[in-house]
Amino acid sequence: MSIVIRNTQRSVSVNMALLSRQIYAIRDIIDCNDFDLSIWLTNDKRIRMYNNETRGIDRPTDVLSLRFIEDVKPGCRPKPIHHDFKNLGDIILSVPYIHRQLPTLGCSITKRLPLLCTHGICHLIGYDHERDDDFELMQARENEILQKLADRGLYPEF
Repeated sequence: MSIVIRNTQRSVSVNMALLSRQIYAIRDIIDCNDFDLSIWLTNDKRIRMYNNETRGIDRPTDVLSLRFIEDVKPGCRPKPIHHDFKNLGDIILSVPYIHRQLPTLGCSITKRLPLLCTHGICHLIGYDHERDDDFELMQARENEILQKLADRGLYPEF
């Protein structure tokens, strides 16, 4: 199945070859190689529009996850609506927004993007962080994925 990664923003340089390898590895780590996935690197204006449309929040954000399969339980493999329609969903990232956060976070875009992609993908596979116990469960899964990504030499210093 395919992964489509689009970079329509031009203000921040991104190593697309590395990001692509990371995304393919993350999908493999979560055992969803037979599912499609879309990643869109965009700007504040576009993500603000989608944030407003999908969440009713009229401001930019770092990452949005648009899940195609609604009834996904954390820790369980998604069950597609139809065997020919296996799609996890879309991840939208505002790279300029993320870039502005980097000095405060003390990390590089190369480290932050796979972390946020992992976060977004966790949302697509049923994880959330609305309650404290949900947050802890999601953070544990994110850390597990990032550790496995680091073990493959695709994530720095985990």
